[in-house]
Amino acid sequence: MPEILNKKQLEDAIKCDATCQNCSLIRIGEYKSDCIPAIAQTALAYRDMLERLEWSMPADRWGGDYCPMCGNSDLEGHTADCELAALLKESEGEEG
Repeated sequence: MPEILNKKQLEDAIKCDATCQNCSLIRIGEYKSDCIPAIAQTALAYRDMLERLEWSMPADRWGGDYCPMCGNSDLEGHTADCELAALLKESEGEEG
């Protein structure tokens, strides 16, 4: 399983020019394509964490758990401007 990248490595990946010169990801592999599994693994780990956080605030006496970003319950759904809901929706992609 590829390792989870740190913030510096992810920032380097954004600036990647495929030369691997002065890159903090160089220890993962010699070529750019060797970095892709580690980047993907890191992205999936962060997405899984966001999914676990989505309704992580405990239920109240009326039932329902709450989103830590918008404060709405899972019974109501997210507010229209909830950043967490938008990020999760954007990262879902097309299935099937």
